[in-house]
Amino acid sequence: MIDAIAVDMDGTFLNEHGTYDHEWFQALLPQLEAAGIQFVVASGNPHYQLRQQFAEVADRIMMVAENGGEIVVHGQLVDSVAMQPASVAAIDKLRREVYARFWLISTVEQAYLMDDVSDEVWQVLTKHYLNLKRIDDWTQITAPIVKMQLDVMPNQVTAVQQLIQARVPEITGVSSGYGNLDLIATGCDKATGLQRLADEMGWDPSQVMAFGDGQNDVTMLKWAGYSYAMANGMNVAKQVAKFSAPANTEQGVRQVIEQYLKQNAPK
Repeated sequence: MIDAIAVDMDGTFLNEHGTYDHEWFQALLPQLEAAGIQFVVASGNPHYQLRQQFAEVADRIMMVAENGGEIVVHGQLVDSVAMQPASVAAIDKLRREVYARFWLISTVEQAYLMDDVSDEVWQVLTKHYLNLKRIDDWTQITAPIVKMQLDVMPNQVTAVQQLIQARVPEITGVSSGYGNLDLIATGCDKATGLQRLADEMGWDPSQVMAFGDGQNDVTMLKWAGYSYAMANGMNVAKQVAKFSAPANTEQGVRQVIEQYLKQNAPK
């Protein structure tokens, strides 16, 4: 029996409407617990947002949030990885040069958006970030920074990633689609976050099942023994995953998990 199941959210566990079947999941979780399987949400979103999405069961699951920047075990934040101020300053300079459409900065409890964005962008982002605040200068932020986001034109993504790698090597830009780049501390990603949990829980990576659809899932899909790329996923995810799952619009994660539990049910 596997040790854990790790799922990405957008484009993977969530359907095309950005939600999931809560009734089904609340029925599934006791089955996983009885089998000794931990459920892990592995997402680029902040932990406080994930906690709201799993409000009914947040104290019974684990989270690798902010693409590995935050680790939550049964409702408790147990670890986070902070960026150095010099790195943040370098990204501030770079984002002006590439004319980024917005620059968002996340701490453990708050997200900040530079005030040089349109009201339209602000309205869109408030739907995705619960604790979002507009500020004039990032140096007003006193808490440690765990992740940043840059939004550029889709055809700029690769060039901006290369620019970040050349100028700010301690930061890695990972595409989450549509011109959006998640900026995380180099060496901090979903795989390293899961490894920290594995070290603590005694999991064997070969006995972890993982689902993802995008570039920020690649390290996790390489790391897990049972890795599934969604049918709707990016090619970079499909190229490294060991298996494929039906699209998120077809509840692909649900189908694979249910099939696994059926095949491994006690005789």
